[in-house]
Amino acid sequence: IAKSMTGFINAFVEQMNAIIARIWNYPFQLMPINISDGDVDLDYRFEVLVMDRETIPDITKCSAGMQEIIDLSFKLVSMNCLHIQNMPIYLDEFGKSMDHIHRAMAFDMVMQSMAHASYTQIYMVSHYDTAYGGLANADVVVLDKQNVVIPPGMEVNTAIQWS
Repeated sequence: IAKSMTGFINAFVEQMNAIIARIWNYPFQLMPINISDGDVDLDYRFEVLVMDRETIPDITKCSAGMQEIIDLSFKLVSMNCLHIQNMPIYLDEFGKSMDHIHRAMAFDMVMQSMAHASYTQIYMVSHYDTAYGGLANADVVVLDKQNVVIPPGMEVNTAIQWS
């Protein structure tokens, strides 16, 4: 089974790497599976190559920010492979482990993907105005305005009624 799945998995990883490259500002990629004739371990660890020289033995050993990007790329490629259309993307505190540059690049890529892909909704929990501040036509719900920076001109809580 592992040998049969190698081609699909490597194509999947290649698509994930294309998304990662759009976000991360230095080389960072998942390595393709290379199963030899005697190696049929179905518990494969995905190695990560960083800066074209450092190998991380498994994605679980990556930084939290890298893991967030890997998770997002997996989610987007999975939705594409499964032909899931018009389904929302759920992002809960996405970007919390990233520096401001990677966070901005990640949200820019998400917004571009929404504009050009078959998913048109995003449900996001975030405390970063770089995340929700760039959303056009968004219904923004703020539970406590003391905890959130509201960009100038942005209307909040227009889609809900408090009781």
